[in-house]
Amino acid sequence: MLLSMLAFLCALCAWGAVAVDNGWRFVLAVLAVLLGGLLLLVVVQYLRGVTYLAYIDARGLVAMKNKRAEQVLPGERFQRFEVVD
Repeated sequence: MLLSMLAFLCALCAWGAVAVDNGWRFVLAVLAVLLGGLLLLVVVQYLRGVTYLAYIDARGLVAMKNKRAEQVLPGERFQRFEVVD
């Protein structure tokens, strides 16, 4: 969802930079370049898979999952940390 939204905004800004014929052309071009760079950084991070989520439940048990929507522990979790390599 995030990637498609960023890609759509980047394409919209790039199209606007080409279609508009006034001072907004440069603003839209810069915004398109910045959104494209941000999109590239997000895609590289997703492809590398460097983000892990660590869950700690009420019993003090820790489990790590690689960005999956799964049940991590049966107990109630009360803290969530992101661990980056």
